[in-house]
Amino acid sequence: MSQDLSPLSRKRPRTSHDDIEIEPTVALPVLPETPDEIQRHPDLWFDDGNVVLVATDNLGFRLHRSVLSRHSSIFQDMFGLPQPQLAETYEGCPVVHLQDSSEELSFLLTAFYDGRKNSYFNRELSVTFSAVTAMLRLGSKYQVDHIRDDAIYRLQLCFPSHLEHFDSSLHVKSEQPPISDITGKDAICVVNLARKFHLDALLPAALYTCCQLGNAYLVNGVSYPNDITEKLSPDDLLLCLDTRDTLLEENTTNTAFICSPVASPSCIHSNVCLRGLRSLIRVAQKEEIFARDDPLKDLSPFIRRHAPEVGVCEPCIESLVISSGKGRVRVWNTLGELFGVKGWPSLL
Repeated sequence: MSQDLSPLSRKRPRTSHDDIEIEPTVALPVLPETPDEIQRHPDLWFDDGNVVLVATDNLGFRLHRSVLSRHSSIFQDMFGLPQPQLAETYEGCPVVHLQDSSEELSFLLTAFYDGRKNSYFNRELSVTFSAVTAMLRLGSKYQVDHIRDDAIYRLQLCFPSHLEHFDSSLHVKSEQPPISDITGKDAICVVNLARKFHLDALLPAALYTCCQLGNAYLVNGVSYPNDITEKLSPDDLLLCLDTRDTLLEENTTNTAFICSPVASPSCIHSNVCLRGLRSLIRVAQKEEIFARDDPLKDLSPFIRRHAPEVGVCEPCIESLVISSGKGRVRVWNTLGELFGVKGWPSLL
């Protein structure tokens, strides 16, 4: 009778050596290679690198685990974990997919490798706003304290807790600003960063700057090249809109000294100065000095430019400048209360 070789047969075929069991062949696992669609970063791709980081837009960085671990405890812990047997690889290197944009990763990783050669760690040199925001976000996320601290330092120079620093921050052009391309509208992004990372010391100056923006920016936000739009939260938007009315009232108080012309005790010729001070009121009205919601606006340039034109003497001019300065200090010291930041400006 012939042997049953149908597919349903469960009997093992016999060989000429019936006493020897034939072991099934065991195939070794093959690590899956990442497809070739990873784009290589032009600068941060090292042939001797031993790990590939991939950003959300599929740009890859071939780097050294030792360098990443040296800078970041997060990377150090990540590389210390046991790797799964079927881990994804690229050209023999393990692949790690990160939920970060290639632009922001480039800033962080360039600081790891070339920070001493560029402006990242030289606080005397300027960096871009996009670099600073990336340094804050990823420096916080990956616990790179020196990167995070440098970003906060630069933001504090632009949105400070002291009026004299505010006057010389983004409101006044300088040859080497801490952030080269920052503008008033970037205050919206700074407010959001301050809320997210609990940097309350930045809030009063940043929110005040937001109050000086047009309604279109306040409501619609500010768009950036990476297809991200920064908008104030509903609470912060309402806070700015409500505070504008208060700032207008404060500006009226701050400019009252112009509307109440009084000659200085050291006045050289009081009758002439009183007539000149009355004329200065009309000049201020023409330039809409009284209709602003910017009580921190430094009026000393206006005073020094126009007061001599209407015959005001130097002692009276200095008296006006002092009155203007006192009003600005008073308003500055109330910003913490206006924007709900307790303890400001003594938070630093």
